[in-house]
Amino acid sequence: EAKRWRDRAVRILIEQLPQQILDDGAQFELSPMYHLLACEDVLDIINLLHTQRADLTAKEIELDRLCRSLLPGMIGWASAMRHPDGKIAQFNDTAFDVGPDFAAISAYALRLGFASDTQTPGSVLLAASGYARMTKGDMVVIVDVAPVGADYLPGHAHADTLSFEASLGVQRLFVNGGTSVYGTGPERIRQRGSEAHNTIVVDGQNSSDVWSGFRVGRRARIIDRTFVISNDNCRVSGAHDGYRFLSRRAIVRREWVIAEGRLVIDDYLDDASLPANAHFHLHPDIEVTLDDPLSGRLTLPDGRICRWKSKTAAAIRPSQWNPEFGISLAASQLVFPLAGGHASLTLTW
Repeated sequence: EAKRWRDRAVRILIEQLPQQILDDGAQFELSPMYHLLACEDVLDIINLLHTQRADLTAKEIELDRLCRSLLPGMIGWASAMRHPDGKIAQFNDTAFDVGPDFAAISAYALRLGFASDTQTPGSVLLAASGYARMTKGDMVVIVDVAPVGADYLPGHAHADTLSFEASLGVQRLFVNGGTSVYGTGPERIRQRGSEAHNTIVVDGQNSSDVWSGFRVGRRARIIDRTFVISNDNCRVSGAHDGYRFLSRRAIVRREWVIAEGRLVIDDYLDDASLPANAHFHLHPDIEVTLDDPLSGRLTLPDGRICRWKSKTAAAIRPSQWNPEFGISLAASQLVFPLAGGHASLTLTW
């Protein structure tokens, strides 16, 4: 009986792993937290098969080869989706300290004989999953130009399309809201909503219809995406159709351009008659001040200053960061209205 269960498990894994691990190494639910757990699962399978290596069936040898072929890409994706502080970016359902961190996964892989690349990755487009990492100097920006996840399994999705996170040095600057609760209550709905993320919100609505605890109705679809690296800068742009239920022309577009000492974020809404705001949530350790309605400063804990300028008048509003389950921290956010269908934010440091 035990052998029958083992054989069935091996058949299921051989069938499912190629579906669930995308070509760029991402686990297809597009949660950095669950991705690290999937990395650990694959390492465990390799480890278990290694202990039985003298007694493996042909199918188990096939599974071992499959896991070994997928693992480097999975570790590469995890590396690209981490901040300079070593912890993961918070897209979709993601909280710290639920599973192993990147350092633990790298150490486990090294113990099993896999080369461990701990170098900080540069600018890269993770094309299959739809995320991009942009770096210049000591600024790191991780952007979401991705679908919400697998169409038939979007339970861990947030309405965070075209959101981003950024760090200056090892200090997180802009953070998505994170995840501190599961269940079906109003706080779960709020944390999955667009306003809890660094993205554009049209008419107060969510870009994807997140509802109940793990449900998604209509979904924002990426309809355009570009990634260009030159000697001077890196540019990423994306557009989605998540608000077409409001207007056929309600296409949202965002462009990020990073150069030495500068980050420019431009937001566009094709139907300028609709009200829209761009939200920029700050890490709780960042102090934000207004010099005037169109400019101000972000002060880091070490006293470093990041200056910002905008095309439309800013408002400072309260925010909330949820880095771990059961933990919610007070923070601030900058909110910019899209005037005539356009808003722009320039950061210099």
